[in-house]
Amino acid sequence: MSTPWTPFSYIVVNLARQIRAGEITFSGVNSTLPMLACLLAKRAYDFRFTYLNVAGGVEPVPKKIPHSSSDPAIVAGSPAIFANEDFYDLCARGGLDLVFLGCAQVDAAGRTNVSVIGSWHQPRVRLPGGGGAAVMLPTAQRVVPWRTEPSPRSLVETLDFVTAA
Repeated sequence: MSTPWTPFSYIVVNLARQIRAGEITFSGVNSTLPMLACLLAKRAYDFRFTYLNVAGGVEPVPKKIPHSSSDPAIVAGSPAIFANEDFYDLCARGGLDLVFLGCAQVDAAGRTNVSVIGSWHQPRVRLPGGGGAAVMLPTAQRVVPWRTEPSPRSLVETLDFVTAA
């Protein structure tokens, strides 16, 4: 008997479908589903691409499925580890082909919000912030924004705050 598909498995498979041959691909903080998509693509595709993870792993081959995209297990088997400043340098030089960017809100122009819902001065929800989003969005060749729940709350006409444009 086969395991039934879940909404999360659909997201992982569809994120993996975004990866192209020869690309340098990055998944960031709180990006477990894109991390799983990259690990799946490494096993499923007959082409090469380079996978970088926010934990610093280059081409990781973890022995077990990491609990999160920041789990130290994600660097297992990596032939190299890089620091955040190296990642930002690579971004600024246009060296990233594909970045998976999680967001609380995204607008039709592709701008994202991961900072606050509501007013900056009196937010209804304070979010974790953009990390490297402001560097990645304008410099990566392609950015795939993703959400686990596309809804009118997340696909908006006007962002509550522009974290990255």
